Amino acid sequence: MEQVPAAGPYRAGMNAVALGSALLGGLVVGRLAAVVADRFAPRPGARRPVGPVELCMAALSAAVVARFGVGWNMIPPLVAAVSLTTLSAIDWRCGRLPDAVSLPASAASLAAIAAASMAAGRPGAIVAAVAAALGYGAVMWTAHELRPAGLGFGDVKLAPLLGLHLGWTAGASGQAWTAVAGLVAQALLLSCLIGLLTALVLARLRRQGLELLPVPGERSGPVPGERSGPVPGRGSGPVPGRGSGPVPGRGSGPVPGRGSGPVPGERLLDTVFPFGPALAAGTMIVLLYYGPPAG
Repeated sequence: MEQVPAAGPYRAGMNAVALGSALLGGLVVGRLAAVVADRFAPRPGARRPVGPVELCMAALSAAVVARFGVGWNMIPPLVAAVSLTTLSAIDWRCGRLPDAVSLPASAASLAAIAAASMAAGRPGAIVAAVAAALGYGAVMWTAHELRPAGLGFGDVKLAPLLGLHLGWTAGASGQAWTAVAGLVAQALLLSCLIGLLTALVLARLRRQGLELLPVPGERSGPVPGERSGPVPGRGSGPVPGRGSGPVPGRGSGPVPGRGSGPVPGERLLDTVFPFGPALAAGTMIVLLYYGPPAG
């Protein structure tokens, strides 16, 4: 009788192939994400063959494949990983979350969630995703209205994208409606903790004279859609409040919270940093931990 090979080694080999493909594909997609990020926030200096965006995308792709396997449930997390990596790179470099990236990312996420939910026979996950998107957006909009200086409107517009994936995570896992609100709350709390840690690190580095973020208002290249010539009311001459001399509150020395040298008496709450990457990280952690089973 012919001996049938054990399924264990075969499955292990297929998993290794899937992980290797995810890593390689993540590097390729990460390079595309870096190109998109460079278009909105050009990176100074020569680009390295493999940068942090490519490495982050490769790691996330491998984590998604390891967690969800190869199947329909893999698609929404991969779309989330690509979207959030690209947006985080842009936000970290220039403090902006452009609609030209976030809106198509939300549309692609909704399409991926709809396809995966229908294929898995869980159409209710689509409803849960939309409900979480609206709820997360409402929470962030309220926070922005209460303290506009503490939360940018770009983060408010990012919240529905995050809510889509959090709601799908609960719906595709067959959890109750209360789990949808619970996952949103957990992701937001985790994001705040990550943001707090980021602020602590940046404040510490700034006191030592190190600056990881560009100074507000300084860009290393043109923004798509913005003309390079004179703008009406903003010609080549000095602009009131923004001439060639020192501007009140923004002289030639270090900028409070963003300068290149230590800022005496700087408080943690005065530390300026992009919150988008923290929101993205919190959402991806919750998605990977609470996501539906492989399939």
